[in-house]
Amino acid sequence: MAQTKIMLKLDDIGAIDGKFSAPAALDYLKERRIKASLGVIATRLDETSASAFRKYLEAKSSTGETLFEIWNHGYDHSNSIQPGNFQEFKGTSFDFQFKHLEAADLKMKTLLGLQMQTFGAPYNAVDHTTFDVLAKNGKYKVIFFSGSNAPNPGGIVSYNNRVNMEIATGKVDYEHFLKEYDKFAGIYTDYMVLQGHPNLWDESNMAQFRKIIDFLKSENCLFVLPLEYYTSTH
Repeated sequence: MAQTKIMLKLDDIGAIDGKFSAPAALDYLKERRIKASLGVIATRLDETSASAFRKYLEAKSSTGETLFEIWNHGYDHSNSIQPGNFQEFKGTSFDFQFKHLEAADLKMKTLLGLQMQTFGAPYNAVDHTTFDVLAKNGKYKVIFFSGSNAPNPGGIVSYNNRVNMEIATGKVDYEHFLKEYDKFAGIYTDYMVLQGHPNLWDESNMAQFRKIIDFLKSENCLFVLPLEYYTSTH
């Protein structure tokens, strides 16, 4: 039987004034050599970010592969854009969304020297305009939680197989995760996406997270990065 692939989708990552936003989770994953994808908000980067990110971007798996992938989690993660209290990538105009996508790309290139190829909207809130924006940009291959598995403009692939490990934003719950895993294990046989907000995790949440990782390892699951999985299936 093929191994179930696990994508860790870790949101709201940044580094300001030399301080990384989620060091406990990332240091643990680095020590265990477990792959994870990091959703970075562009405005949560500054001139000190490269040094704060360096040890994670240089980290390798036991087989010498990249351990962490940086993905686009919006320029500013806004959710009260007028006139309709719109979110950054839902309800806003094409020009607005394109400007924010390009601005996030530019800031990432300038400060970390990277071109992101995976996108996940703030609040997982997207609309049809978002796909047109991504297609025009032309650099993205993957979108998290688009809400649809239908073909997207530009051939961008949606990864929607969500299995919750947080019972609420920032609150990891092992027992809740086990119920989710049991519910979807026979359905999501190719891959699962586990979303978390490690910038909000205290030690009790980290303990729950470590139990989840141990369980997935015991199930012989394989941790993969979204772009890595895309490349292996296309």
